[in-house]
Amino acid sequence: MAHQIPLWVKSSFSDSPGTRVAAMTEVHPVTPRGVTGVATLGNLTCFTLRPVAPEERAAVTCRAFEALGAAQVPLTLVSLGPRSVSFIVNGGQAAGAAALLEELGLGFEQEEACELVSVVALNMWDVPGFLYDIARALYDRGIPALQMADTEGSVSCLVKQENAPAAIRALHDAFELAA
Repeated sequence: MAHQIPLWVKSSFSDSPGTRVAAMTEVHPVTPRGVTGVATLGNLTCFTLRPVAPEERAAVTCRAFEALGAAQVPLTLVSLGPRSVSFIVNGGQAAGAAALLEELGLGFEQEEACELVSVVALNMWDVPGFLYDIARALYDRGIPALQMADTEGSVSCLVKQENAPAAIRALHDAFELAA
C-alpha cells in the first residue's frame, strides 16, 4: 500500500485469474452489487471479559488492553457490550493472553479455533439490507456468527473454524460470486 504496488488475489475454488487489488484511484466499480469477494483469517481465539460492571468497563478495558499491549499481543474485532468486552487474538498468542488476564484477576471466557470470514465490498454502507443479506446467508446454513463488525470496505463475521468453509460457500452463493 505504501508504495502503491498492486497485487492479485486468487480464488480458492477455481483457476480464474482473480481480483487485482490496487490503489483506490485505479479501482472502478467491479459489479453493480459492490461485493467483490470473501476473505478469511484463521487460527483465532475470541476472549470475552465478563461480567464487567458498566461503571467499571472503561477501567477494566484499559487495564486489559494495557497489559496485552505491553506483552505485544495485538487485538482486533473489539466489541464493547453493557457488561462485557470481547476481542480476538491470534491463536498462537491465546495462552499468553489468558495468563495475563488471569494475572489481572479478570473473569473471562475464551472461544478457540475461530476464523474471521469477511465479505469484501465497496460503497455498501448505504445499501439497505446488506448486513441482513450476510446474516441471513449464514443463518440459512445453520452457521452461528460469534461476532460481526463492519468497516467501509468489508463486513467480518467470526465463526468457529469448522464452520468457515460452509460460511465461505454461503457468502459466495448469497452474492453470486464465481466459484
